[in-house]
Amino acid sequence: MMCRAWCVCLGLILVFGLPLVGFGQAVDKAVTDCIQAGNKALQTGHYKDAEKDYKQALTYLRSTPNDPLRGMALNGLGLLAMTRKQYTDAETYYKTALDFLKKVRGEHHPDVAFTLDNLADLQYTLGKPEKAEPLYMQALLILQKAEGNDAPDQLDTVNALAQIYYSENKFADAEPMLVSAVKIIEKTNGADSPDLAWKLVMLGVAYQAQNKNAQLEPVLKRALPIAEKSWGADSQDLVWIVGTLAGLEQAEKNYPEATVHLTRMLDLQRKAPTPDQAGIAATLSQLGSLNLLQGKLSEAETVLKQADEIQEKTPGHDTAPTAATLNLLGKIAYRQQKYVDAEVKFLAVLPIRQKVLGVAHADTGATLSDLSATEYKLNKFAESEQYAKAALDIQQKTIGNDNLDTAVTLTTLGSLYVMLERYADALPLLKQALTVRDKELGKEDPQILEVLEPYVNALFKTDHPLEAVEMKNRLADLKSKLKGPAPK
Repeated sequence: MMCRAWCVCLGLILVFGLPLVGFGQAVDKAVTDCIQAGNKALQTGHYKDAEKDYKQALTYLRSTPNDPLRGMALNGLGLLAMTRKQYTDAETYYKTALDFLKKVRGEHHPDVAFTLDNLADLQYTLGKPEKAEPLYMQALLILQKAEGNDAPDQLDTVNALAQIYYSENKFADAEPMLVSAVKIIEKTNGADSPDLAWKLVMLGVAYQAQNKNAQLEPVLKRALPIAEKSWGADSQDLVWIVGTLAGLEQAEKNYPEATVHLTRMLDLQRKAPTPDQAGIAATLSQLGSLNLLQGKLSEAETVLKQADEIQEKTPGHDTAPTAATLNLLGKIAYRQQKYVDAEVKFLAVLPIRQKVLGVAHADTGATLSDLSATEYKLNKFAESEQYAKAALDIQQKTIGNDNLDTAVTLTTLGSLYVMLERYADALPLLKQALTVRDKELGKEDPQILEVLEPYVNALFKTDHPLEAVEMKNRLADLKSKLKGPAPK
């Protein structure tokens, strides 16, 4: 090795008294060669050679005790001890190197940051992230001060900090580390790097955990084509990306785009080596919900029946996902005016949700509300009132009075009371329902008609003539606008 040659050279200088001009450079060159030889031996698994090289470097440095290269040789011995799982020795070498480098280099030199990183790696390896984190952070601050933010040699440090914060669910702390990692990888590896795809996905998870949907969507849209290219178009690692994008598009009421992503997700799930039938059923159910929101009842019914068939075959199928599928099938039957079928579905959903979610859960309240509306259509007024009151009791405690789902129940109960000529009981319910729908949907939404018609009736019957006429005129205007201009 080069290190051995320099050993011979130095021996000749000392024995024969050769000129000492450039002797300092000769020592540094010998030390550097020994450290590099040690690094190479360490990387190739020749640990005994690595140890000899690092220790030989320290021997040369006895004549120059303040040479910073001593810190590098000590770090090398620390890395070697780490590799051999000699953690006590590693800690000793690192701490000795750290104290030495602080003395000769100063507290804020990059060599100090390098040693802090190594010491942090040791603590993390020992299962002590709480001790590793402040060391990594000290190292990062030194490097940022020396080089500015997002320099290439900061990548390992920000990755390590991101991993610690990520594993502890400290996503707000992980976020800036992941943002920095993304920038560094773009600079060093390019915009199509597989590493970039993973970091973008991790950043997406951090945004999702913080409900930062505005930042989440563009990150995932950026990650998707990179991931497809890097991992393959049928990679199962794409499932989370497209599924999350589907949820974001649905929340923004971009239903066609959401449908595209969900269809892709379903295709990926079906191509898995061992398809997750429960996951497939859940995606089919979500796809059915999307079709229902778009008024595509036939398409919705088809995929929901597929989901129901899978869930029926699953052991212990009385689960929340099964209830969700049955509930959607009930809603389709209701929209198709198949009220008996709807009743059967909702009655099947209710005990599942009461058992799995609890009798006071918001979803249980929603099913009671659906049952109330269905029984009303079947002229089962006593049952309708019973279910509506139970639904309201839950909804007012869980989602509040100003929620659209609560307004639906208020409308059903108010309409029922008008039917039963209990106008005084109906009036406050319908007034509250109208206020909520006006606020949430706008005054010209078609759903306003469901409230206005019984509300006008209740106003006339309870001796509120001025408001009754005003609401009657509003009802006529709205019907006219919704009907559109007469054909020429």
